[in-house]
Amino acid sequence: NRHPDVRVIQMPDDKREIGIDQIRTVLHEASLKPYEAAWKAYIVRDAETMSEEAANCLLKTLEEPPPQVVLMLTAPTPEALLPTLVSRCQPIPMHPLPISQIETALQTQFGCDPQRAGLLARLSIGHVGLAIQAAGNQTILEGRQRLLDRLAGLSRATRVDRMAFAAEQAQRYGKDMPERESVHAVLDLW
Repeated sequence: NRHPDVRVIQMPDDKREIGIDQIRTVLHEASLKPYEAAWKAYIVRDAETMSEEAANCLLKTLEEPPPQVVLMLTAPTPEALLPTLVSRCQPIPMHPLPISQIETALQTQFGCDPQRAGLLARLSIGHVGLAIQAAGNQTILEGRQRLLDRLAGLSRATRVDRMAFAAEQAQRYGKDMPERESVHAVLDLW
């Protein structure tokens, strides 16, 4: 987030969507020449969180971007975006890496012992960034184990306790993006 010609646009922590004002700012900046590089790059992270107005505001620029500008939208699936957005984009599917490749990288590039590298590679489900992050931070595995214990306990809990847990997750999901990602992590682990 330091290069003057690369900008990441994402949902603010205190909002529930990427708003039209954020997109208008991007469009204004995109009309200016690159400062340092040959191109300007704008990455709309989690583009499915754009408001409908913001997405519609982006349509014409996606169809005819200014010279020397690249716009990238990330989303879990094309279906998560408005069809009009998808029709103006060139999809680049990203697939998880093979577990064996992540395991090898953790051992050779990050000095993990084989047993830990194997565990982290399997837990990452093909997402190398998650594996690398967990390799450098023991508290990630400890937090995972605490959450596993809590989820296992729910199988023996009363229906009221299970519903309370679900309500807690729903409330967290509605707060902001970090909380939403945390709830996704709980569901993935579950």
